[in-house]
Amino acid sequence: MQLAEVGRIEPLFDMLLHGTPEKQSQMASHLKKLVLSNDLKLLMADKAGPTLVKMLNEGDNVAQESSLTALCQISSNEESAKMLIEDKILSPVINYLFVVGPNHLASHRMKMKELAAICLSNLVSSGVDFTVIPINDKYNTLVSENTVEDLLHLVSNTGPAIQFKLIQALTTLTGFESAVIPIVDAIKISGALTTLIQLIEAPRMEIRVASLKLLQNLLGHMDQELAKIICQNSGQLGSLVQVISETSLLTEEHVATIGLLGGLSQSDSSLTTQLAELGAFEIFASQVARIRQGDVSSNRYTAPALEGLVKILTRITFMLQENQKNIQLAISLNLASLFTDLLGINGSDEVLINSATALANLSTESKNLSKLPQQPAHKPNLINRLSRKQASVVTKPCPVHRGQCSAKDTFCLIECKAMEKLIQCLDNSNKNVVEAALGALCTLLEDGTDSDEAIWLLYELGGIELIFDVLIQDETKALQRKAVWAVERILRIEDLAKQAAGHASVGIALGRAFQLGDSSTREVARKALEHIKRLPVFSDIYYTTK
Repeated sequence: MQLAEVGRIEPLFDMLLHGTPEKQSQMASHLKKLVLSNDLKLLMADKAGPTLVKMLNEGDNVAQESSLTALCQISSNEESAKMLIEDKILSPVINYLFVVGPNHLASHRMKMKELAAICLSNLVSSGVDFTVIPINDKYNTLVSENTVEDLLHLVSNTGPAIQFKLIQALTTLTGFESAVIPIVDAIKISGALTTLIQLIEAPRMEIRVASLKLLQNLLGHMDQELAKIICQNSGQLGSLVQVISETSLLTEEHVATIGLLGGLSQSDSSLTTQLAELGAFEIFASQVARIRQGDVSSNRYTAPALEGLVKILTRITFMLQENQKNIQLAISLNLASLFTDLLGINGSDEVLINSATALANLSTESKNLSKLPQQPAHKPNLINRLSRKQASVVTKPCPVHRGQCSAKDTFCLIECKAMEKLIQCLDNSNKNVVEAALGALCTLLEDGTDSDEAIWLLYELGGIELIFDVLIQDETKALQRKAVWAVERILRIEDLAKQAAGHASVGIALGRAFQLGDSSTREVARKALEHIKRLPVFSDIYYTTK
C-alpha cells in the first residue's frame, strides 16, 4: 500500500487479483486513498473489474463496501465505466440501492446505498444506451417503469447525499432521447412531479441545482404540467424570481432557475400573468440591463443567463392582444428599444432569435397603437395658425403606420431604429435568425400599414436584395413561406417588379415555390409570378411536364 502511494501500483494490483479474500478487501479499500489517473482507471476496469464486481456480489460486508468504494472511483471515467457495465455491475448496484437485506447493519446498509448512488451517477454518464441493458433476470432496464418509480420513491424518502446523486443520474438519463420518454411516463404515472418541483427549494444548493436541471430536461415533454404545479404555488414561483433577483455574481443556480422559467411554454397566459403580478418582468429587464452594463461580474454563466432572461421577457409580447395590461407593461419597460439594442450586441443566436421574435410580436400591434393626433378646431387668427403649423411638425405621422409613432409607446420598428439591425440579421448563417428577422420586417408590410412606404424604406437600407437572397437560398419551408410572402408584397410595386423580372434567380425560386410549396405558399408564389409576368410560360412548362 505504501508502494502504491508513491506510484508503484503493481504489487497492490497483483494482490487485488490473486490475494486471499482478506487481502483483496484490504487492497480494494486502499484504492479510495489513491488518486488514480484515467489510464489507471482503465487498467483497473479492464483487469480488476470482474474481480471487484464478484466481491460486490459474493463478499462479506467489509469486502462489499471496499469493492464498491473502489468501483466508485474507477467508474468516474467514461471509458472505464463502459467496461464495468460490460462486467454486469449494474445489477448489484441497483440491488444495493433498493433491496439490501434485513440482516445487514443499518450503518452498513446506508453506506452501501450512498456508494451505490455515487456509482450509478458515474455509470449513467458513460453515454451507454441504458434502454437495452438488463439489470435483472426479468429483463428490466434502468429506464423501465418500475425501476424509475423505485428511483423516484427513493429520491422522496432518503437523505440529501443519496438524493443528490439519484437526481444527477436521472438528469443525465433524461438528456438522452431514447431514455427520456419512459422516464417521463414513469413520472406521470407515479405522480412524482410535485416532489421534484418541491426539491427546487431544498436547503442544499446542489440538490436545488440538480432538480432544476432535471426539470429542464422534462420541459419538452411535460411543460404544461410543470407550469400548472408552479402556478398553483405562488410562493414557489416567487422564490424562483427571488433567486434571479439576487445576483451580483451569476452562479449555476441562477442559470438553472432562469433556464427553467425560460423553457416553460410562452403560450401559458396564467404563468405570464402571475409573473407580471410578482413584478418579475421588471426584475428580469433590470438584470438584462445590469449584465449588458457590466454591473454583474462576467463569468461562464453570463451568456446562458442573458439568453434565458431575454427568452422570459419575450413572454409578454405573446400576450399583447389577450391582455391590455401586457401592452402597458411592454410600454413601461420600453421593450421595443430593449430588444432592438439586443440585436446590436455580439450575442448568441438565441438572443437574436428571441429579440427579433419579440419585435415581430410588438410591431404587429403598432398599427393599432399608432393614432393621428387630434387637430384643434380651426380659428382664423395668425396665432392659432402658427401653433397648428408647429404642432404638425412635432406630430408628423409615421410613414408606415400613418399615425403618431414612437419606439416606446407604439413599438414602431422605424422609430426604434430596428429595421437596419433586422436587415443585417438577414445575412446571418443561422437560418432561424434569418426567419425571425424576416418575420419582424414582414409586419411592416401587413394589411393596415402603408406597405409601399415600408418597401421603399427597405430598398433604401439594402433590404430588398437580401430578401431576394433569402428566397433564392430556399433553406426551409417556414423560411420559404415568409420569403415568398414578402417578395410578393415587394413585387406589387411596378418599378421593383421590373427589376426582379431581370433577376433570373428570383423567377426560378418563385417557380420552385409554386411547384413544391404548400397550398398557401403556391398561391402567393403564383401572384408573385404574375407581377413579373413569368406565370404563363412557367405554367405551360409545369402542366406539360406533369
